[in-house]
Amino acid sequence: MTAEGRRLVGHTGAILLRRYADRVGLTTTLGRAFNRCAARRDRPPGWDRGIALVQLAIAILLGARSVRQIVMLSHQAPLFGAPPSDSTIRRVLAATADDRLTAAINRARAATRAQTWDLLAAREPGFPRVSVAGKMLSG
Repeated sequence: MTAEGRRLVGHTGAILLRRYADRVGLTTTLGRAFNRCAARRDRPPGWDRGIALVQLAIAILLGARSVRQIVMLSHQAPLFGAPPSDSTIRRVLAATADDRLTAAINRARAATRAQTWDLLAAREPGFPRVSVAGKMLSG
């Protein structure tokens, strides 16, 4: 990765982060935690709040400084759908004030972290080999 390149695609790493969160079950586990601890009785949520929380984390990693900047994920809409609105993010964050939900989120993160370490331990040591433009990168 280089900063002086031209015509580079910004934020490409965000796709990997989202796919990783989905693959190891973080988005699903967070969604279940919200459903158990912060379910709204008046109507079901329009957004899976686990996905909304993961999307928020990715936006922050990409440089978002306010919930309104969640729209920076709009360019990923073909892959993951439109990002949640800033009002949805505000509701998700408001729900995290509940101590039971915070504990459930911490358990979800710990379970995902443990699963990740198990997956890393099960593979061959070293970095996986990567092929780019038909050339095998090593080392």
